Amino acid sequence: MYIKQSDLFRGVRMDFLRKVMQFTHQESHLQGTELFHASDPATHFFILINGRIQLSLGETGRRVYIGDQRGESFGWAALVGKKIYTASALCLEAVDLLKIDVSQFKKLLVSDLDDGFVFYRNLSEALARRLIYCYRQMPVIVEAQ
Repeated sequence: MYIKQSDLFRGVRMDFLRKVMQFTHQESHLQGTELFHASDPATHFFILINGRIQLSLGETGRRVYIGDQRGESFGWAALVGKKIYTASALCLEAVDLLKIDVSQFKKLLVSDLDDGFVFYRNLSEALARRLIYCYRQMPVIVEAQ
């Protein structure tokens, strides 16, 4: 079960995972496939099984992140209150992934507050890691004295 390999689901009960799998679909995409575009409605989030994806900002296409770790999540804009994706996701090579319906997932989170809390704690840790990664990619600006 690939979903167990995602840090987002670390510590949730098996019954919760079984319910999530009811509205999760495994998909394969070819290199060059755009999974979603910035400003598209944020209806799903994804867990990478294998391959590499690139996240880019808006119309500039500025690369902000490369995802290549099994179990890595992306496209979670709707999970943090956004109605649209804030980045675009492009397959840099053939990928296999899990696609999870956000509306059904949110209903499950509301009905299972204990596992919902664990999930959101894990999501906040993943967001913190991604933010630190982005900080490290920024050029250092030295201010004049």
